[in-house]
Amino acid sequence: MRVALNITIENGTPQIILKLPAKPHFEPEKYFPFITENAAWIQKKKAELLKKTEIHTYLPGDIFPYLGRKCPLVQDTRTFFDGNEFHISSHSPVLVKRELEKIYYRLAKDFIIPLCYEYAAKFGLTIGQIRINSAAKRWGSCNSKGDLNFSYRLMMKSENFVRYTICHELAHRLHMNHSKAFYTALKRFYPAPAPTE
Repeated sequence: MRVALNITIENGTPQIILKLPAKPHFEPEKYFPFITENAAWIQKKKAELLKKTEIHTYLPGDIFPYLGRKCPLVQDTRTFFDGNEFHISSHSPVLVKRELEKIYYRLAKDFIIPLCYEYAAKFGLTIGQIRINSAAKRWGSCNSKGDLNFSYRLMMKSENFVRYTICHELAHRLHMNHSKAFYTALKRFYPAPAPTE
């Protein structure tokens, strides 16, 4: 009988998920000692997750990353990014979040797409369409037609990380796998060590 304990963050709050076997006449109280015995581990993992997870209020003064820099959110009559601050016209946190996403989309289009063409020309590669999406778990992708996809969330990382990700996807124009030949091409495109973020 396998029991699994998982901790995730939902809306800024740690959620403890206990996966138990599905059986008829199941008695959940039998598993309470399991939770008690693992209480120290649960608390430790909750603290680690919260430390890694940025929790935003979407109110003036909140900090959002842009190419590795920390930029504050300020209230304004218009919505725009001036290179140092995110200016937002909405007052509702839900609307502020939407406005920020739109800003990040525009920033990603203006920064990532020209870089893709620049690198492709530099290394003699052909590419198809370039799209910006909202993927949360995948920075980029490249298909066999040469179409490239990048998450707008890349703009929250360092510039080196963005450039590395672009080079990674462009290396797939030569090798649609992660073979030794792929990494040799990637090293040619991006000679510096791979950035962590």
